[in-house]
Formats: sequence, structure tokens, C-alpha cells
Amino acid sequence: MKTFVLTTASALLLTSGGIVCAAHANSDTTPVSEKNISMNYQEYQTDAENIDGLLEYDTLDEVVDADDFSAQIMENNNHKRVILLTGDNGQPQFKSIYVKDTNRLKVIDFKDGLVFNKILSDKEEDVEESDQDTEATEQETELEGLVEYSTLANHVDVNGYNAEVVQNNPHKRVIVLKGDHGQQQFKSIYVKDTSRLKIINFHEGLVYNGILE
Repeated sequence: MKTFVLTTASALLLTSGGIVCAAHANSDTTPVSEKNISMNYQEYQTDAENIDGLLEYDTLDEVVDADDFSAQIMENNNHKRVILLTGDNGQPQFKSIYVKDTNRLKVIDFKDGLVFNKILSDKEEDVEESDQDTEATEQETELEGLVEYSTLANHVDVNGYNAEVVQNNPHKRVIVLKGDHGQQQFKSIYVKDTSRLKIINFHEGLVYNGILE
């Protein structure tokens, strides 16, 4: 009889011990699983670029079909926000610059230059620009955002000249830089098919000839 009682008691202890261990194991694994799900969700939220709710999104979408590209916010501060749109191969296609102080939006095509430059109103109506403002932005229209601009600026002080795009078609773009009195000083020729850029000094000849990456 004593042997039977002891055996029964041992069985009960082993059974209760197993239940405690199982409960302890479950208490350890459940929070870890929930933590992993939470971490993965946070990583997804961090990596995703959601521009749908931005003030300039509707206009950007109308101009370039923003949904067809991958969006990345490159800069966002109290004064401006810059969004880069890339294609499936990761190549930059468009850039938008929203100036918060003036409510102005610029959309730049990396191949064809500036394609949109207007002030966004609360009612999404076009705002007429003054003649002085138009003249001030004409040079930006010719240069800002062009794929060859940074290379051109490295070889020529572009801010010291008046720029004029004298030719722009699907194959090439030609920019002439003139002095204050209208004299032609430099000329850049960007061949779009091959991404080759030539910069010519009208007085000294060729100063650059290379393929832009």
C-alpha cells in the first residue's frame, strides 16, 4: 500500500511539473513572437515612402503619373521638400521641389529639364506670376535639374552668365551662355542618345568631352 501511494504521488508531481514547464515555455515564446511581428511592422513602416498625403502630391501625380514610379523623400525641412521618383531599374526620372515658404512647386524631368513651375494655392488654382518673377525664373527654367547641369557648373561659372537653351529635341540639347552684353561665351551640347556632353569655350575651344553616368 505505501509503495502504491508513493508511486501515485510521484506521478502527480511529475505531471504538475510538466504543466508548469509548459506554461513557462509558452510565457517565453509568445512575447518573442509578438515582438518579432512588431519589429517587422516597424521596419516596413520605416522603409516605406508614403507621399500620397503630401500637399503637392495631387499636382505631381497629374504632371508625371507619380504612381508609376518609386518615390523617395530626399530632403524635408522647414523650407522645402524634395522628392525623387525612380523607375523600375532605379534610375532617377523626375524630381519635385516644393518650397514651403512660397508654396511653389517645381517638377524636373532629368532628361528634358523643368516641366512644371507654379505656385500652389489652397484652392488648387493657378496663380499668375508677375513679369519680374517670370524673368527671375527663366534662367532656372533653362538650367535647373538638367542632367548635364552639375558637370557644366564644374567647368563654367554658370551663375555669371545668361543661359539660353537654343535647341532641345529628343536627341540633343544645346545651351548657350552669354555675357552681360549678349556675347556668346560658352556652349554645351548634350547628346541624349549617348549621354555625351561637350562644353565649348567660344574663345579657347573644347573644354570638356565626356559621357555622363
